[in-house]
Amino acid sequence: MIYLKKAMTILAFIFMIGSFPSITSACSCAYLPSVEEEFELSKAVFSGEIVDIKV
Repeated sequence: MIYLKKAMTILAFIFMIGSFPSITSACSCAYLPSVEEEFELSKAVFSGEIVDIKV
């Protein structure tokens, strides 16, 4: 019974710590470049066509 109480206390503590939002900072991924910009920056561009789908 003591082990169950300790385990529940530890789980509650982990849940409480994990439920608080962490401090974050802005990232560079917030800007979405246009298709044209991505095309100019890419090293390779692939194009294709689906000819058959087998299930």
